[in-house]
Amino acid sequence: MKRLIAILTFTLSVWTTLIAQDTETIYVCEGGVATYNGRNYTAGTYTIRRSGQNDLTLIVLNATRYSFTQTDTIYKGDTYLYKGRKRTFNTVGVQQWNDSLLTIHGCDSVIHHQLTVLARPTTYATYNLHICQGDSIEVAGRWYHTNSSNAITLRGANYLGGDSIVTFRVIVHQPVEVTYSLTINEGTAKQWYFHRLSDLKAGTYRLTSANLLKTQYGCDSVEVLMLTVLPRTYGNDTIHLCQGQTAEYKGKTYDQTGNYDIQLTNHKGGDSILTLTVIVHPLYHTNASQTITYGDTVLLSDTVYANLLPGFYTFTRHRTTRYGCDSTITLDVEVRKARQTISWNDMRDTLATEHYYTLKATASSSLPITYEITDEGKAELIENQIHTLAPGYAAVTALQYGNELFEAAQPNRKQFVILRVTGIEQIVNQTTNSCKILLNGQLYISNGKQLYNAHGIRVR
Repeated sequence: MKRLIAILTFTLSVWTTLIAQDTETIYVCEGGVATYNGRNYTAGTYTIRRSGQNDLTLIVLNATRYSFTQTDTIYKGDTYLYKGRKRTFNTVGVQQWNDSLLTIHGCDSVIHHQLTVLARPTTYATYNLHICQGDSIEVAGRWYHTNSSNAITLRGANYLGGDSIVTFRVIVHQPVEVTYSLTINEGTAKQWYFHRLSDLKAGTYRLTSANLLKTQYGCDSVEVLMLTVLPRTYGNDTIHLCQGQTAEYKGKTYDQTGNYDIQLTNHKGGDSILTLTVIVHPLYHTNASQTITYGDTVLLSDTVYANLLPGFYTFTRHRTTRYGCDSTITLDVEVRKARQTISWNDMRDTLATEHYYTLKATASSSLPITYEITDEGKAELIENQIHTLAPGYAAVTALQYGNELFEAAQPNRKQFVILRVTGIEQIVNQTTNSCKILLNGQLYISNGKQLYNAHGIRVR
């Protein structure tokens, strides 16, 4: 029992001692000492006795000193932050320097910088340039027009700012000419490119295809046709018919469009080929429709139709084509009512009580206006005038219902403010609360003591 009491006493004593101590932590740079209350300490844990105070547990921790290397690479002519300042490096090589820094605990740290300055690389390119005879091509400000091998240096032209050395060969291509031979009878219906051979007289011809073809390098490729046209008598004739008509020519009857070869005997007893072209023209019957509004006009052929009332109309015109064929044009026209709008003319929005004001709304159609009023306790309508009865708001709606020519207009509503009219002395003496007052057509504001105009300038 005595032993248990002794153990408890010891435990309570230790607990009391732990509770009675304070703790503080400081840092010391590696290899150095820290000063606390005039004494130096290395890393470790210390108990400091203090008179009349709790003991202090001082914990001294090592703060690391850092040393590391930063390596960077740039190209000649680039700018780099060197010893705290921006500097442009124009010399190829390696630059080394050290920067000293303090850590958060004030310990010296060293950064070893190593900057490698590289020469900007040179790129090389080789290619061929193809041009046609008579053309030229520009490379780096210089023009070339003959076969040649060349090399140029473009300073700072590649993507890293280095030189580019370009080697190129200019190849000049000659035009190509291909020749064909052909013999035909005069008047033969044959086409070669844009040449109509049937139009050529007897003789020998050198025909070209001009610039219709190109080589793979875009140069002209010309085809030449050496043509011999043998003599022959021939002729051409044309007949124009209207649909349903017939025509007799050289003993035959024709009623269909087409080209017909008729063999005849010429004055020398030889063959003569006559090409007869028959063209049958159709009879035109055109139907169209159009919708307009009242007041618009309609143009059909050479006739203008105006002042058409709302409704449906059908107009027909008969014409004759250049070949004498009938042509009929039918136009269906729908005339709709015209739209109209209502606008309020110059009329102020603020009115005085016990006055009559003429309402000034007009319709774009010039038709008469009808008015309706809301808030009749503040005003009333008397024909086309508004009679103001009491201060407040009143709204008047202008209406136009249309007629056989115009659609009904969209109603146009205008709101009025009605103010009581009085004298300035009576306004200042009788007004106890802030209010708006209309006097001789001018708007005033009273706060119960002073009177101001609409711009906030005091007038009384």
